[in-house]
Amino acid sequence: MLIFILFLASCQNEAIESDAESETITKAKNWLKNSPDLPIVQNKFFRSDIDWDKSFIDNEKLYVPFLDSNLSVTKVDGLSKTSRSYLVFTKLEKDSYNLNLEIYFSNDFSNLEDVEILKLPYIKIDENNQL
Repeated sequence: MLIFILFLASCQNEAIESDAESETITKAKNWLKNSPDLPIVQNKFFRSDIDWDKSFIDNEKLYVPFLDSNLSVTKVDGLSKTSRSYLVFTKLEKDSYNLNLEIYFSNDFSNLEDVEILKLPYIKIDENNQL
C-alpha cells in the first residue's frame, strides 16, 4: 500500500512539473510571436522553423531547438564541425524574456542528449544580434 501511495505522489509531481513546463513554453512562444522585430531574427543561424515540441528547461532557461539546426562548418585546417542551434529564453519579469541564440559545435551530435550538448563549445548571440 505504501509503495502505491508513493507511486501516485510521484506521478502527481511529474504531472505538475509537466504542466509548469508546458505553461512556460506557451508563454515564451506567445512572447516571441508578439516580438517580431527582434534583431536576432535576422541572424543567419535563425534559418528554420523552431521545434517547440523538443524544447526543454535547464537551469531555469528554456532551450528551443530548430527543426533543421545542423549546419556543417569547415575550419581553415580542413577539420569540420557540425552545429546545433537553440533559442534560449531567460525569464525576466512578468511575461518578458531575454532571448539569445546559442550555437553549439561538435564532430557528432548523434549520441548526445540535449543536456550533454549544453556542455559543448558554443557561441552566444544576444537578442540585438551581437556576439
